[in-house]
Amino acid sequence: MRQEPGLEVAVEPSLHGGMSPSVFITACALSPAMPLAPDTEKLYRALFLTAEDVPGLEAREAVHREDAEAGDTVWVPCRGIKAGFQVWQKIQGTDLTRLVDVRWLFPSDVAAQRYHEARMAANAEGLPPVQAFAMPGADVAAFVGRDPFGLGGEMRIYLFLMGRVAAKLFVSGLGEEAGVTILKRAGGRIGLALRA
Repeated sequence: MRQEPGLEVAVEPSLHGGMSPSVFITACALSPAMPLAPDTEKLYRALFLTAEDVPGLEAREAVHREDAEAGDTVWVPCRGIKAGFQVWQKIQGTDLTRLVDVRWLFPSDVAAQRYHEARMAANAEGLPPVQAFAMPGADVAAFVGRDPFGLGGEMRIYLFLMGRVAAKLFVSGLGEEAGVTILKRAGGRIGLALRA
């Protein structure tokens, strides 16, 4: 059992030595949500990729929220501050390139780590893991699979943690090298925002 004031998280080890999707969380009573302070909102917005980081892709839908996504039972106990995503894509004929840039901001590194570990399986969306790797300031868990829409493309999900930010990149229609380049740019954006 790991504890932090107002938060207890118990994790069962899985048979393969990793974290089990069964995570039991006891939450404290939280105060009602308040609007974010301007400096926190500015930090949150600075965590995301920009058009200069993803040349050739167009910004599409974006969702940013302070409450938990449906089915996410870990967000509130970990005292999540704000979460959201920005979609970038390009459609050329029948080819689709899609990038979904996701961030979860927490009040502490410990809360972000607990969230990241507890939601690893759900955030991997059922894709099988491949060799993890390191980038400056983060260890990256990588997952690869074929797209379920029958287009035949490879999809990759990268999950990583930097300080009090958990992050996810979903990449489809880009080669592995291009995907890793964008992943490193995402890490750079997060690192810069946290140091500001």
